Amino acid sequence: MVLHEATHSSDDSDAPRGATARTLALGVALGLLLGAGLIALVTSAARDATRRAGVEQQLVVTQSALVDLVSAVQRQAEQGGSGDIQAALLAYTEGHEAIDEARVVSIAKRRLIASNAPADLAEGDLPYRLQRRNEDHKVWFDQGQALRASVEANRDEGRLWKDEIEIVRSEDDESVFTLAAPLFESDAADAKVTGVVLVTSSRAPPAPPSLLLPALGVAAIGGLIVLLLAGALGSNRTLQIAAAALVTLIGLAVFGMMARSALVEDRLEAERAIQTQLGDRVGVAGLL
Repeated sequence: MVLHEATHSSDDSDAPRGATARTLALGVALGLLLGAGLIALVTSAARDATRRAGVEQQLVVTQSALVDLVSAVQRQAEQGGSGDIQAALLAYTEGHEAIDEARVVSIAKRRLIASNAPADLAEGDLPYRLQRRNEDHKVWFDQGQALRASVEANRDEGRLWKDEIEIVRSEDDESVFTLAAPLFESDAADAKVTGVVLVTSSRAPPAPPSLLLPALGVAAIGGLIVLLLAGALGSNRTLQIAAAALVTLIGLAVFGMMARSALVEDRLEAERAIQTQLGDRVGVAGLL
């Protein structure tokens, strides 16, 4: 009779202990999932910004190579060569899928010199004079004027305090943006801005891999570890809670390092892509 009562007492004590262990494990898993979710949310925004900036920088390099090409063709024309800017622009844009539209506008002569945009080509043979009543023409001319003012202001101040490349995003679609860069009359340090090169792209940055599965993995592993530890620590509630807190902190730290590593990899990937694009500035001579 005494033995029977002792057995019941042991079973009664094991049940609360198991319930406590499961409760702690569930709490840690949910805490890790919530914390990892918040980290993933913040990291995702940073990764999106990094990838978007990387796409913009790649297009800036591509546009800079196009500016170099147009400048070289201009010099050829001045020296008695063919100087066919339209042909050079078309050849260049055909090899760069990121460029949807490219234009060369002379603000000195108020002319559209070259373009690959079907709407521009449909208006007549290039080059042709900009029309004051055409809203697009007015925007191109104003962009060129604004860049010329920025270049002159920077020279007068002796410092680069105004942007000399303008990035304008579409109000309807953030993935569509236009870059405007000044075109100089020569390579001289004090050369005047005589035109603007406009490049439009709708190239959206690739979506970063989701951190959802790693977050679920950290939560599941953390909960399992706490469940095992709580069982091993017996009925010592203080040690169980301390172990649960420690596992939660370690889990969040591990996931934070994983998120940071993903962000660093995105930045390195963007830098590698930009280094690849820099080859354009060396290879434009092949189009002349």
